[in-house]
Amino acid sequence: MTFAKAETPASTLRPRVLAASCTLIYLHYGLLWVAAAACVAAVIGRRALGEVEGSPVLSALFSVAFYSAAYGVSLFPVAMILIGARMMRTVSNRTLVKKDIKEPLETPRQIVRMFLEDPFMIGTLISTPFFMLLAASQLVRVQSPVEGSRREQIGLILQDVGILGSGAAYCFIMLPTLILRQWRMK
Repeated sequence: MTFAKAETPASTLRPRVLAASCTLIYLHYGLLWVAAAACVAAVIGRRALGEVEGSPVLSALFSVAFYSAAYGVSLFPVAMILIGARMMRTVSNRTLVKKDIKEPLETPRQIVRMFLEDPFMIGTLISTPFFMLLAASQLVRVQSPVEGSRREQIGLILQDVGILGSGAAYCFIMLPTLILRQWRMK
């Protein structure tokens, strides 16, 4: 004797799908946060321990940073699609009342003010010089002219400062802002 399976109504599946999509989005953010934090910790550890070859702590930190960044980047397309779908759902579920409709921004000053009030944009502006230091460090290290010069060490110091600054901005300003925005979406 066989029984027919009762189909699950769509209304009970919605919370499960929403929970699964939120899980993937937060997993993506979490992996990127762990990658940035591990990079910062590895730089601090390398500076504290010196240039130690074969240090298990440093190799573990670099492995954690590499694999969490690799998995976070591989989740990027899926997470962006889910974030977009969630944003569209949030906008479509709102009932627009005339009070909610804001007047369009007219002057460049209003646009710049809105831009500078956003914590994520402030974090982006803070981290930009540090990313430039990373690029400059590679240029300094590649163009080592004479043997015995200190360009390699200068390049490593510039790289470490770039990693520390951009990682700190990413861990403490940018990612928490994105996570809070995602959490506040209904």
